[in-house]
Amino acid sequence: MNLHSTAIGILLILAFASDALAETALDRGDAAWARRAERVTETGKLEVEQLQIAIDSYEQALQEDPSNLTIHFKLMDALYYMGFFVSETKTQRRPFSNRAIELNQLALQVLVDRVGRKKLEEAQTPEAQAELLKQDPQAAAVHLWCGINWGLFSRAHGNLAAARHNVARKIRDHSEMVILLDDQYWAGGGYRLLGRLHTDAPIVPGFTGWVNPTYGVVLTRKANEVSTKDPRNPFFLAVALLKFQPEHEEEALEILEELSQRQPGGKRPFEDAYYINKAKIKLDEVRQRRAQKNS
Repeated sequence: MNLHSTAIGILLILAFASDALAETALDRGDAAWARRAERVTETGKLEVEQLQIAIDSYEQALQEDPSNLTIHFKLMDALYYMGFFVSETKTQRRPFSNRAIELNQLALQVLVDRVGRKKLEEAQTPEAQAELLKQDPQAAAVHLWCGINWGLFSRAHGNLAAARHNVARKIRDHSEMVILLDDQYWAGGGYRLLGRLHTDAPIVPGFTGWVNPTYGVVLTRKANEVSTKDPRNPFFLAVALLKFQPEHEEEALEILEELSQRQPGGKRPFEDAYYINKAKIKLDEVRQRRAQKNS
């Protein structure tokens, strides 16, 4: 090998090394997150190893840039997937849920610091606070993720722990703030979260006596009016109608029929597939009940 060839070889090695060093923790997290559902059409399962890599990478990225709310959201999303879709028991869910609740506080602190704690404290109503928070384009995302994470906490720790931590009220307050900030955000996410709360939470005097299933149906319908594309909206509406407004059973069946015929797609194929499958199961349940009633 002559001197010229050796020099080229060294330059190529240095170039590859430079590319490797240029990859950030955020890059690694995004790449792993993108691969989380790459075989879902074949296996029906998430790539758990890739999800864990995403979590670890986003944790590192957050250490490097703790005020970056986009990283907060990405880490929360990965934790939610592990806690909701992957974990099968409360014990398995708890570490992901507990970390998500820590992130709630950190993200809220970043948001408050941006807008101004004193100004927010002086605001007399949620509406006044919302007007201040609208200065920050990520405010709605912060509050929606806070509500979602408290929902995961309830799933991980159970109803008694949820009551002790006043989880239902926290979810209510965060989702109502999302609606005030941007009721269109994430396909009507504020309506969806609040509607699900009112149609799913147990009514316990002294804790959740304010829960109103009739209002919950109204909210799930509003979410579905914002977007029928997100499968959660039509599914939650159909379930709420079947549970609380049986006179609208035909409408619920039509919704479930349409939803069960969809194909997963977009950026969240596993989540789509999950709710499409739940729609099929619910549709079969109603059909079987009807068949038994008519036999």
